[in-house]
Amino acid sequence: MLHHKIIISQPFNEQYELVIETNSKLIDNHMTSRTIMRYDFTVIRCNENEIECRLILLDLFLDQSNNDLVKEIAQVTAAFNRMFNELHLKLSQKGEILQVLNMDLVLSKWQQTKTEMTAALSNNDELRKLIAVNDSLFTNKEKLAQTIQNSEFLHMYFGQVFNIELPKTKRLTGANILNTANLEWDMNISEQNGNNPNDIHILVNTYPVRPLSEGYLNAAYGQFKDRIDLDLLNFTMFQKEERYIDRNTGKLKQSIVEKVEEIGHEQVYQKFSYQMISDTEKKIQQKTPVIS
Repeated sequence: MLHHKIIISQPFNEQYELVIETNSKLIDNHMTSRTIMRYDFTVIRCNENEIECRLILLDLFLDQSNNDLVKEIAQVTAAFNRMFNELHLKLSQKGEILQVLNMDLVLSKWQQTKTEMTAALSNNDELRKLIAVNDSLFTNKEKLAQTIQNSEFLHMYFGQVFNIELPKTKRLTGANILNTANLEWDMNISEQNGNNPNDIHILVNTYPVRPLSEGYLNAAYGQFKDRIDLDLLNFTMFQKEERYIDRNTGKLKQSIVEKVEEIGHEQVYQKFSYQMISDTEKKIQQKTPVIS
């Protein structure tokens, strides 16, 4: 197989729609939600090392939810995201933030956002703590850049597949899907043979390294051990990512990310599904009949 790297090689403007579905069960507590976000992404200029771009959050709304707490958190998240709804960034070709070019504007939005978030909170102490945490965040430019780095858009666009020699395998340390403990993961990045020769179709499969240590099991699931039998662990955990990228420009057409962790015979699970598609690609797919 040929070794090659994917980079953004031409300026472009495109709109993207991101749909995030969550399905979470912690013993007796079951929560589902569906959130839709829309973005306008412009690559102003690029070279082999850097990309200058603008990222505008056009819309964010909670489409479905079965839980009032989810709705309250969504209100706060929407207010919080408004701070990042216009970003002017300098990125590496891997999608890492080198500089937030309009950092002063982002910082100036915090006071207004804080007022709005406080109003939305009514009497929720947990969410008040969140504001206090963010108050310290927004006086620290490095932390702020890291928050932007962790944004859904940058993850869905770049993931870990840009500007690396393909194919690639690596081992990394990171949190489990429930976000209760760290463990080692094996990641395998490969190029698939697609139907369209102009597309690069990249598949990323990430699985936890087995066997799982006793320490990890206690840290990750100790809070549930009175309710589920950790010795008879019915355990599934993986992250799967697919990206379709234009071979000539490095422009993302579509990305699909699925994250699943399930233990104890469906008593505890966290399932995330992310689907991001460009408006151009969506129109093409709507015109093309699906052959099943």
